[in-house]
Amino acid sequence: MIAEIITIVIMNLMLKDALSYLSYDSPIIAFLAVTLFLILKDFKFNEYNWLWEIDRLCFCVYLIHPVFINFMYKFIKITPLNIKIIPIGIVMFFLIFVIVSFMSSWILNKIPILRKNVL
Repeated sequence: MIAEIITIVIMNLMLKDALSYLSYDSPIIAFLAVTLFLILKDFKFNEYNWLWEIDRLCFCVYLIHPVFINFMYKFIKITPLNIKIIPIGIVMFFLIFVIVSFMSSWILNKIPILRKNVL
């Protein structure tokens, strides 16, 4: 996993303008997903109740995160590529979108009619 992150950083330094290797259909991203799955498949999750709380919010996060991404890109006109150090920009945007999406999902989960019928 660390080797893959180092590879992404090196590719970013070598290919200043070509970030297609970070798109969702990139072989590197597919390899990262498989690696993460293999690392976590034997992990015992039944001991961690907080993971089940996060699990309940994930579908809403999946549905709502494009709203925040489109808002940031189209209305505020800020993308991770606008930041001079692109890997830091990508990590920063990832953290922002994950936190905002989970907070929104948690708030929506508190609305009884949404929790019952949608979430």
